[in-house]
Amino acid sequence: MAFFKKRERAEPEQDNKEKNENDCDDLLISTYLGRKNITREMAEEIPAIQGNLDLIVKTAANVPIRLYKRNGKRVEEIENDHRVSLLNEDTGDTLDAKEMKQALFRDYFLGKGGYCYVNREGLKIRSLHYVDQRNVGTAKDPDVIFKRYVILVQGKSYFPEDFITLLRNTTDGVKGHSIIETNKTLISIMYNNMKYEETLVKTGGNKKGFIKSPRSLTQKALDSIKAAFKKLYQNNTENVVVLNNGLEFQESSNTSVEMQLNENKQTNSNVQETHAMSVSVSHGGLSA
Repeated sequence: MAFFKKRERAEPEQDNKEKNENDCDDLLISTYLGRKNITREMAEEIPAIQGNLDLIVKTAANVPIRLYKRNGKRVEEIENDHRVSLLNEDTGDTLDAKEMKQALFRDYFLGKGGYCYVNREGLKIRSLHYVDQRNVGTAKDPDVIFKRYVILVQGKSYFPEDFITLLRNTTDGVKGHSIIETNKTLISIMYNNMKYEETLVKTGGNKKGFIKSPRSLTQKALDSIKAAFKKLYQNNTENVVVLNNGLEFQESSNTSVEMQLNENKQTNSNVQETHAMSVSVSHGGLSA
């Protein structure tokens, strides 16, 4: 009996050991491949995304918002209304209406959603205040049918009706999904291509590689070779590396032509531009 009890106690330890080894393997693989999450700041560095986003945001922000009312069977525009002025001109905040809408649309595409606080005094709306989505939190009711939530800003809770919210691809009415979340692989490829080009410019297009030697080298020789190659990869200097005593340079990476970076960049940019144009048209119609 003692043997079986000892064996039962040892099995969980073995499972934990195997789990830890698998975790270490995953960590090593992810580190080797250079995998990392794409942030909003990284996505904004990509020219295709930044250019298309500027087109959408500025176009949508310039579309005036109008209010209408139903008078019998007729629909009439409401003119000289304070709410129209808040939405199109002066918000009562440090941002004017266009700047506020541009900030909301950027958070809509690149964050969890656009949030604008509605400052009320009784039944009258006094001002509109844009709130950065990074400063906004939510607390949801666990009920998946009758969904309820509150908005949290700097430790203070607000009801949903206190905010104007713009949410992209939301499934709960609380939080949206940015283009970074829904296009992780594509944006990661575009960003890494851009960083690879930066490396090529810094190194003057020189390939990476390693040195093969038929015999062991002294530490002095190794340091000398490392220093020579370091100078070679500096694009602002003119240097030459002399390999003697049977040393041979072996390339470890392909050139940008071999990797077809130009074709890939054009394809990825076309995908982003097509998506941006379709979104711009749909949002222009909604905003109008």
